[in-house]
Amino acid sequence: MLVPRDMAAGFRKVRKYFDMLDLNGDRVIDMREFTSQAHKLGLDMSLQDLTNVFDAADIDHSTKIDVFEFVLVFVVVHLLSPERAAALPPEIRTTLEIVEDAFCCFDASADGYLEKEEVQTALCTTNTPGRTTKALSDKLFAQLDFDGSGGISFKEFLIGLEKMVMEEFDDEDGEVGGISFKEFSSRVQKMVMDQFDSEVGSHT
Repeated sequence: MLVPRDMAAGFRKVRKYFDMLDLNGDRVIDMREFTSQAHKLGLDMSLQDLTNVFDAADIDHSTKIDVFEFVLVFVVVHLLSPERAAALPPEIRTTLEIVEDAFCCFDASADGYLEKEEVQTALCTTNTPGRTTKALSDKLFAQLDFDGSGGISFKEFLIGLEKMVMEEFDDEDGEVGGISFKEFSSRVQKMVMDQFDSEVGSHT
């Protein structure tokens, strides 16, 4: 289930690392900054491996990593190196685990991408008076489908959640794409509980 404060703690930790590597303070990290400062993240990798990590995080292919893309560095480490993942700060590990669980709950087809219908189904688990569920799901989908491919990858889902979480905690009334993180979180939590109740019922 999505736990906003736990997630915010992890994302804040990521941003502290970002500031540490952003040597010139231009709010982006280039390849030189990343490879020369990666040891501060505990990444004792070869130059080629560091380059691969950087390229995986640079989802807009700008040759620079912004503050939101930077979290993907930790995702790559988390997936590719269990030893290094275990050494990540607990706040970051917790955040990645929460997002991974949430993504799996949405991904009913288990194909690694979220379709518009899957997002709409997830948001239909509760009704919000005065708001159109389809309109909400369309706004959320558009917000997360950064490349306009018609499917939301885990990378896009993670970055979108980071933006939502940080706006929620930086701005009391913050909303992204017309849906607040509190509302999004409550819907996903109910979806998880409904799924759990269904599984329990099938075994009774």
